[in-house]
Amino acid sequence: MFCCFFYCLVKPKVEGKPADVTCLLDETAKLNVKFSAIPKPTVTWHKADGTEVKPNDRIQIITDENGQSTLIINHAKGEDSQPYTARATNKVGSVDAKVNLTVKGNVKYKKQKKRKYTCNYIFVEVKPSLKNDLEPQTINVGDELLYRLVVDGRPAPTVKFYKDGNEVGPVTIEQPSKPDDTTVTAVFRIPKASMDNQGEYQASVENPAGVVKTKKVKVTVQQTPVFLKAPQDASVSQGKDVTYEAELSGFPTPKVTWLLNGKPLTPNADCTINFDTKTQKATLTIRKVDADKHKGAITCQVENPAGKITHDVKLDVRTQPKISKPLKDESIVEGQDVTLTIEAVGNPAPKPEWYLNDKPIPANDQHFQVITPKEGNVYELKIKQAKPTDEGTYKVVMKNSEGEIVSQAKLDVHTVPVIGSVPAKIEALQGQQVVIPVKVSGRPKPEVTFLKDKKDVTTLEDKSRFRIEHDDKTNEVRLIISDVREDDQGKYTIRAKNPAQIVEETTNLVVKAPLAFIDKLQDTDVISGQNLVLTCRCQGIPKPTVKWFQNDNEIKSTTKQKIESKPDGTQTLTINRVDLTDSGDFKVVITNPDGTIASTCHVDVLTKPKIDGKPQDVQVTLGEPAELTVKLSGLPKPNVQWLKNGQPFNIDNKRVKVIQKDDSCSLLIENTQLDDKAVYTLKATNKAGEVESPKLTLNVSAIAPKLKSDLVKDIVAQTGERVPLTIKASGTKPKVTWFKDGEEVVTTVEEGYEIVEEEETYTLLIKNAKPTNSGEYQAVVTNDVGQVKSKKIKVQVQKAPELKKKPQALVKVKEGQPAQFDCEFDGNPSPKVTWLRDGKPLTPRDGFDIQTDVITGRSVLKINQTTSKHSGPITLRLENSVGNPIEETVQLEVETAPQLLQKPPATTEAFISQTCIIPFKCASSPKPTIKLFKNEIQVPLNGDHYELVPNPNDSTSFEIRIKNVRPDDDGNYRLLIENPLGKIDSNIQVTTVENVSIKPTKPNKTDLKQHDTLTLEFQVDGKPKPEIAFMKDGKEVKPSPKTQITYDEKTKICRLVTTDVGQEDQGVYTLIAKNRLGKQETEPVKVTVTAPITVKTKLPETTDGIAGEQVVLTVEADGLPQPKVTWLCNGQPLKTSPKYRIETPKDKPNQINLIITKLDTNDTGKYTAVIDNGLEKVETNTKLTVHTKPKLESKLEPNLSFNIGEQAVIPIQLSGDDNTVTWYKDNQPIQFDKRIRVVTDETNSYRLIIDDLRPEDKGNYTIVVKNKGGSIEIKTTIIVKEQKPQLLADLNDSPAANTAKIGEKFFLEIRAQGKPRPQVTWLLNGQELPKNSPDYEFIVTEDGVYRIVFHRFDEKYLGEYQAIITSTAGSIRTRKIIVIGQQAPIFTQAPPKFIQIKTGEKLTIELTAKGHPPPKITWLRDGKVLSNKDGFEIRTDQTGHSFFVIPRATVQHKGKYECRLENQYGTHTAEINIDVLRKFQYACRSNFE
Repeated sequence: MFCCFFYCLVKPKVEGKPADVTCLLDETAKLNVKFSAIPKPTVTWHKADGTEVKPNDRIQIITDENGQSTLIINHAKGEDSQPYTARATNKVGSVDAKVNLTVKGNVKYKKQKKRKYTCNYIFVEVKPSLKNDLEPQTINVGDELLYRLVVDGRPAPTVKFYKDGNEVGPVTIEQPSKPDDTTVTAVFRIPKASMDNQGEYQASVENPAGVVKTKKVKVTVQQTPVFLKAPQDASVSQGKDVTYEAELSGFPTPKVTWLLNGKPLTPNADCTINFDTKTQKATLTIRKVDADKHKGAITCQVENPAGKITHDVKLDVRTQPKISKPLKDESIVEGQDVTLTIEAVGNPAPKPEWYLNDKPIPANDQHFQVITPKEGNVYELKIKQAKPTDEGTYKVVMKNSEGEIVSQAKLDVHTVPVIGSVPAKIEALQGQQVVIPVKVSGRPKPEVTFLKDKKDVTTLEDKSRFRIEHDDKTNEVRLIISDVREDDQGKYTIRAKNPAQIVEETTNLVVKAPLAFIDKLQDTDVISGQNLVLTCRCQGIPKPTVKWFQNDNEIKSTTKQKIESKPDGTQTLTINRVDLTDSGDFKVVITNPDGTIASTCHVDVLTKPKIDGKPQDVQVTLGEPAELTVKLSGLPKPNVQWLKNGQPFNIDNKRVKVIQKDDSCSLLIENTQLDDKAVYTLKATNKAGEVESPKLTLNVSAIAPKLKSDLVKDIVAQTGERVPLTIKASGTKPKVTWFKDGEEVVTTVEEGYEIVEEEETYTLLIKNAKPTNSGEYQAVVTNDVGQVKSKKIKVQVQKAPELKKKPQALVKVKEGQPAQFDCEFDGNPSPKVTWLRDGKPLTPRDGFDIQTDVITGRSVLKINQTTSKHSGPITLRLENSVGNPIEETVQLEVETAPQLLQKPPATTEAFISQTCIIPFKCASSPKPTIKLFKNEIQVPLNGDHYELVPNPNDSTSFEIRIKNVRPDDDGNYRLLIENPLGKIDSNIQVTTVENVSIKPTKPNKTDLKQHDTLTLEFQVDGKPKPEIAFMKDGKEVKPSPKTQITYDEKTKICRLVTTDVGQEDQGVYTLIAKNRLGKQETEPVKVTVTAPITVKTKLPETTDGIAGEQVVLTVEADGLPQPKVTWLCNGQPLKTSPKYRIETPKDKPNQINLIITKLDTNDTGKYTAVIDNGLEKVETNTKLTVHTKPKLESKLEPNLSFNIGEQAVIPIQLSGDDNTVTWYKDNQPIQFDKRIRVVTDETNSYRLIIDDLRPEDKGNYTIVVKNKGGSIEIKTTIIVKEQKPQLLADLNDSPAANTAKIGEKFFLEIRAQGKPRPQVTWLLNGQELPKNSPDYEFIVTEDGVYRIVFHRFDEKYLGEYQAIITSTAGSIRTRKIIVIGQQAPIFTQAPPKFIQIKTGEKLTIELTAKGHPPPKITWLRDGKVLSNKDGFEIRTDQTGHSFFVIPRATVQHKGKYECRLENQYGTHTAEINIDVLRKFQYACRSNFE
């Protein structure tokens, strides 16, 4: 399910039409406008000239929560008469509402001397007039634009300036300096003009009498072109596009010209030129930059009538390196110099990097000289006195920022072959292996051939015994002859050959064979009836004779006894179907002329074990002995093993013993136990076999334990007492174990306990009770057949509080420093520790940090930063339920500079002839000095007129008293407090005051009808000037558009005038006047107003309620007599009850509320309020709908655990209507997809389903459910369980499985599992194989098979393999295996099938072959192997290259030849038919052709 929420924004609008306001001079004017908007708008008020109205002493702005905004202007003046604009603004927009204010007043004028007439009038409105007009201006950018417009009119006009028809500002108004000057000056000023200020200007002057406008004038703003953003130098790759940009400012719009190397550019296929006249942005784009055409200077030229500017930039074209002459291969003799040369160009100039066999050549290697040209394009590498190590592939990489290019060549350094020293004679034993080693060096690597009596050993008939090994690291070549024979003796030649020279060395091999046993006879056991075979192997030259003996009697070959000899020296004696008489000592004797040797062995003829008869079951009582017996036979005597329930068991040879006799075996069990009850069998075994007896059953019976007396009740003991816990138990050998808090009580470990056992009574004794012995105790009685437990009782060992270490008695610190008290205590139950001051606990709020550790019995009170308030006594109290509380009182003294805890009042009213008291509080340690100054002159505090009085009960409280206050006590006072640590002062303003009085002027009319005018008038006197407030029903009456409150300071008349009175105006009125001395209040004046019913608050058409909560239905109605309200539900009257409450708020007597409590769906219906005052009746209705708040109906566990890779489900069952469900993970909304989704149904059931659970899915999940009834949050946590990788199938270590056929498909595989699914890394010779290679691919199957598949196996991948299996849960490694190569021989360059030559010509046949191991190459003719002795030249090297040469062809060379390739994996042949033409045949054929 996908949910989203929308927040509706509403632009501000004006509610109703605002009313214009009229008031008298010096009275209060209130302008009201009501706005509505979402979100709540900000409201500002503006004057007619657009300036914002700012609140001050005379002006207030009040905006309430309902959007009602009121502008209050106190003591209204004539200039306040003007239109006002209220502006409401929020995120969506703004709206204006206009309210006109007219201020009326009195004016006096002379008609005759000494007589004055007074008349009421409204200010005469005079249409605005202009004293000057606007004039056109031409200015530069940055100059000031100023217009001053002098205007007149009544009321003061509003001046607005317009540019191109749009209002601009700000406009400031300068008032006239002369009192009788009625003109004002409107000033429009732009300090620094910009191009945006250019246009047509006009001013409009307006007041209620009319409008006058200035003439329209033009303002021109000019600008010399400037670069706002100049083009920048550019460097670009060859063939790429480059763009230059310039941002300009100029008026009139400038002209832009682009130049390349001083020549103007025009738009064409190579370049684009753009200029936006509006934004004044200019661009030049050169396409596919060419170094030859475009490299150089680019100029941007800008001009207009005001001036001309230019800007130059560079264009650098970068090109990739290019080789004009590459490296070439070189050959050199060791010790000579050689130079490798390359020619290359590019921009920037390329730099060479030289490599030998892909390794960088160090710059500091003196053997190499790298020559890089300062000018030109020739780069050289000089190699001095070339060595064999200099041979290889040389590579030079030419690099610059645009790329790189490579050239390489080979250098060959030749040396003559050298064969190391070879022994003149080598001796070997027959049948063993002999190695003829030799070290051969030379460059290129020489081809090494071994010859025996001038024949290549690889061509001999038993060539398979001859193997040649090459060690490239040591340059050693070894001829290995396996199973050396007598005919292997002779002369061996080692031949080394390379293009430089052929060298040879020789040695002689001598084979010896002394008389000896290679394999001797072995002692043998044979089962009666089977065949006996005895074998040995011997050697000796000359060949020896063989004889066999049994118990020193010679054996001859018969039908039962057979003697055999094999050529390899193996001797065999076979005796068919042996019996017991064939046991004994056997000997073989070997003899030749050099001597005699013998080998012996012993032969035993065996019979299998056998069970005789049927064993019997046994029945015993617990504690009695039991014997189980089995009869058996066998030769040799069998070994026996008793099994219990089919399994071996412990036979200690104490309680359980095995007794063997010649023909039987018994199992004896002393003092039988219940667990001895079982099924027993006997297994008999000897060399001939084994047998198992039939089953024997042993039955043992016993009595279970029983409690005769149990633990009774909990125990409370005091420290030091002895506490016994006793039970009584019966049964067969019961064992009693005691437990405390679930842990066994071991007396050998816990010295405070003693366990006493007397017959059937068992006691656990706590010898010296301590609080640590408190806990829950239980006894467990067990034997072999059962168990019983006692009741659990609690033991509590109590100890009264004890103060082991008292806190410090006195701690003295300076203010700001830390202070600390600490103590150590003990007790059980653990005492409650309280630190107190004045009987109240100390708290961190007061700066005290208390740390109490009941385990260690230590409490610390810290004050990290002391202040004066921390000074004083502090009490430590310890208490628990055992003893009396103990207390310890300490003292903390904090030294501080004087601090005013309570400043003296800034202003003090002093009543004349009375005493003025000025209180203050001061903290200081040590005690301070206090002084008083009046108008900076010290006055004595000696008690005559000024007196300092300390508080006897509070050392920080003081009073300064001014006795018998006089008028001259007015003034500024300063209080100075000081001590050695500092000082502080405070100022006091003392003012004298007198009382206030109120007198009525005339009777007030109080019986009014709706819309009458109420006037209340009183005379008020007082000094200083009293504050006046009219009160109605105890609340102050505030001025409003219909209520005006005035006070005439000359006549002292205070008047309340309320026009258009209504029901809200009736009540009891009083006038309160007060000043600093006190206040006076008039007698109450009751005002009555009669009015018809008015319903101010009606019921809404619809009302929503939430089940279980309450809803309030409200109506508000006015009328005299006061109307009554009756409530109906679906037409039936409602009465006050616990369900329905009918209330009238105290602060809103005309409001009647129906409160419906504990809503349910039955409360849905139509509700009616009937309003009746006896004169008329009014009804208002609403439809109530009750909504059910969402509720979780199912249980959701706080933690849900799932295995990684499985499906996770969070299920919830909800109740409630129209629920909206939102899912979060770790406070972020869940993004749903195919793997993560929500499934719901019509029953309000929801399930969050997460397939293929991953580690990142773990976290905190929140479900927010909302409807009209409310919302709930449901939380749970998903725990993802991972599984460490497991190796299900390791690498196969069999040689057959790890032999790869070169060039064919080959694979290795393992099988592993884990959650999350593990990753596998393959290692070859310890190095990780790259992930991406065309030679192989990695395959992973669903069932956990990980496979590396080589498409065509190459020799470079031979070696040691291992796989690493890794996941977030861990990693494991497979075994290491060795992959060896296998390839049957093939021709990579096969010989031709048919060759025709002339007699006398030389024929050379060349071929190449490969295979693994490298194949042996043999040339044959008519099935006979050919060699150089046959008049041919045959050469074969180790790379598989072979040459067959007929130096001078004759007719005898004609025939079918064959080249055979062979290694251990196969043979491959190629036939060559050679036709040799005689000269006359060739001539005839030529003539014929």
